[in-house]
Amino acid sequence: MDFQQAKHLLKIEELRYALNSLAREKSLTSPEILETSKKLDHLLNEYYRLCESAGRLGAMYQDGS
Repeated sequence: MDFQQAKHLLKIEELRYALNSLAREKSLTSPEILETSKKLDHLLNEYYRLCESAGRLGAMYQDGS
């Protein structure tokens, strides 16, 4: 895993935590939750593109890592 992938994973985990925290406090259709969810989706898509370009995505699905 390279630096960019590690950086994305850290941001993904931070947003997942934030989204879970918001979900405990607000309605699931609140603007804050929707915006955080969109940011998380965007980061996940970027991460998968990074992995795909590094040739790592296929291995992720094969070995579960």
